[in-house]
Amino acid sequence: MADNQLSFKISTGLKNIIGRDLITDDYVAVFELVKNSFDAYANKVVITFEKDKITIADDGKGMDLHDINNKWLFVAYSAKKEGIEDDELEEKEFKSYRDKIQAKKFFAGAKGIGRFSCDRLGSKLRLTTKKALSNSSIEQIEVDWNDFDKDPEEKFIDIKVKHRTLHSLPKQFIQNVHGTTLEIYGLNSTWDRAKKLDLRYSLEKLINPFEDNPLNGFSIRIEDESEKDIDNQEKNRRNKINGVVKNFVFETLGLKTTQIVTEIDPDGEFLTNSLFDRDVLIYKIRRKNPTSPILKNIKISLFYLNRSAKNSFTRLMGIQPVNFGSIFLYKNGFRIAPYGDYGVDYFGIDSRHTQALFRTLGLRDLIGRIEIIGTEKGTFTEISNRNGGLVKNDHYIALERLFIRFSLSKLENYVTGVQWTSKEDKDQEDLSALNNIQAKSALLKLVSGEIADGQTELIDADTENLNIRTQELLSEASLVDIEALKIIADKLGNKIFLKDADKAEKAHQKIIELQQKLAKEEEARKGVEEERNRIEQELALEKEKNTYLRTSSRSLSDDAKGLVHNIKIITKTINSNVDTLYDKILNGKVKQDEILKRLGVIKFNSEKALKISMLITRSNFKTQQNEQIVDIAKYVTQYIEVYSEIYEKTDLEFIVDNEEASLIKKASLLDISVILDDLISNSEKAGAKRIVFEISNPKKDSLKIIVSDDGKGVQKQFLEDPQQIFELGVTTTDGSGIGLNSVRTALKAMKGTINFVGNGVKLRGACFEILFN
Repeated sequence: MADNQLSFKISTGLKNIIGRDLITDDYVAVFELVKNSFDAYANKVVITFEKDKITIADDGKGMDLHDINNKWLFVAYSAKKEGIEDDELEEKEFKSYRDKIQAKKFFAGAKGIGRFSCDRLGSKLRLTTKKALSNSSIEQIEVDWNDFDKDPEEKFIDIKVKHRTLHSLPKQFIQNVHGTTLEIYGLNSTWDRAKKLDLRYSLEKLINPFEDNPLNGFSIRIEDESEKDIDNQEKNRRNKINGVVKNFVFETLGLKTTQIVTEIDPDGEFLTNSLFDRDVLIYKIRRKNPTSPILKNIKISLFYLNRSAKNSFTRLMGIQPVNFGSIFLYKNGFRIAPYGDYGVDYFGIDSRHTQALFRTLGLRDLIGRIEIIGTEKGTFTEISNRNGGLVKNDHYIALERLFIRFSLSKLENYVTGVQWTSKEDKDQEDLSALNNIQAKSALLKLVSGEIADGQTELIDADTENLNIRTQELLSEASLVDIEALKIIADKLGNKIFLKDADKAEKAHQKIIELQQKLAKEEEARKGVEEERNRIEQELALEKEKNTYLRTSSRSLSDDAKGLVHNIKIITKTINSNVDTLYDKILNGKVKQDEILKRLGVIKFNSEKALKISMLITRSNFKTQQNEQIVDIAKYVTQYIEVYSEIYEKTDLEFIVDNEEASLIKKASLLDISVILDDLISNSEKAGAKRIVFEISNPKKDSLKIIVSDDGKGVQKQFLEDPQQIFELGVTTTDGSGIGLNSVRTALKAMKGTINFVGNGVKLRGACFEILFN
């Protein structure tokens, strides 16, 4: 049995699929029609707004009836894509037009559906065209897009388009020679002044305005009679609807920004980086093209806007740069949407910035463009809806890597590593703020680092900013700076710069030798000064010690010394008997309160007597017993330092941490000594081997002493209510329970306090805080 032959049927619904449903943005629709004019070799396009009507007219090569039937009305067919669009230019009769145009190697559109942008803009279309031949006729067709929406079961090819041949060109034609005019009416949306201005702003970005742009000589003009009165009152040219669309941005930023230009030549052999800072070439380097797959004929121009440049941009453009856009992408001179639109970050620039704020730049700091010229088939392809960017294939991924690694990162290294060494530079329109050793050192490191691989060629560099000439800069430069300077000079092969580098090296060596000599002299001078200060401090310390504790015992007679010895023996005996009596009373039925109070007085006075015997050989008895003006902090420090001499059998380690504290107060040195003795005695009984005294001034008129040891600490039963350990008869050791009560009593008389801080606060054992006011 033979197979049956079937065929597709195409519904009229296809019109919406490739028309208004595919092209969802009015501005993109206008872009597509303008690009068709460019592909038709037009020199100019005029977009005219009238009531419920938009006219797009060009002076391109135009069409004849054959072209209308076999190209314009042939859906999804593209002579440009097939490579036969310009075959007719080779015909003899077309020579007169061929001589007027500059043949190009690429087209802006190549899908065969851009004409359906008319459906996006309005419900009806009138197309009038005349081919660039002397004997060609004027052809006109009319399309009512609503006819395609009446019956979805009707076939696409059954919808008829009206056609007529005219005898004269209509007024909308740009010139009475050739071209195509599209009259779109029954508009699908309202075009108020704000929307027309937005279209103008968008068209400003549609065409790459630079000198090397293949679209040079191609202009777009907007005309609207109804807006001329308002335009005449508008001072800012950019905010006028009528007139030629001109991109002001890149023409005005060159002298006031930092820019890097990254280029891959048409053959894809070399990658070149040129870094400029406010119209000064900082460096130009070239390396073998590292991209994979190999990219060709790519140019990236990226600008960093410091605060001064941002202010200039806003003043000139009437819009802040962050709202204007960022990194635009152009293919064969025409912009690819949505790259560059506000908030669009296809290259992940802001996400990089959030991870390294001080080493990277964000979208709000950047503006620039990526240019792709004359690409090979299948390399960089637009997504069909014309507003989705490029297809993310291997070539696109290679383009992303090229942009990040060899353009953005290079610019960031200069801005964050060199410019940001000076806070003043962000407000400058020149490089004056970078004329210091910090910036020069960073620049030398940057440039020498770029050529360190031995494969990268240094083509040019700014020798003025790299050079280190002045005495001040040479004195601050390092050997690394001089070595980098020599490497760069050698790579450049600039004889004058090489001589300057040699001079800088020799001058720097002399300065280093002089600095070393001066440093030795200064070191010697400091040594003498430190020795003098040390001796003065020791003398002052000895003087203070003599004031309180170091009075010689030679002034005492032999009888006095014997008396002192007897007092020591007697007071030790009294103290021992008091402890024994106290223990017996606790075990008896005697009224304890009265006895304990009196025993406390005896205990305190006996300790005074004992202290007299200890100190009388070192200071005047009356001086110690009576109240006098004394620096308590210094006295405590000195007393602890000589404590081992007073208590000859102690095994304790004493540490005093005095933060230059001081408190001048009238007090009895004997009472202070007894307080310290009681605290030390308790530490000994708790098995401590180390006691630390921390002395400080929490306020100007107060003194704090923190006493801590590494003993057993206060027993657990007292931790809930630690104040009870200061009560008479309560003991935390094997003692009498009088010591801490005596300490608190003595401190109270001196307007001081003592509190238990806790166990294990500083060391393992107990910690007390004494406060004098």
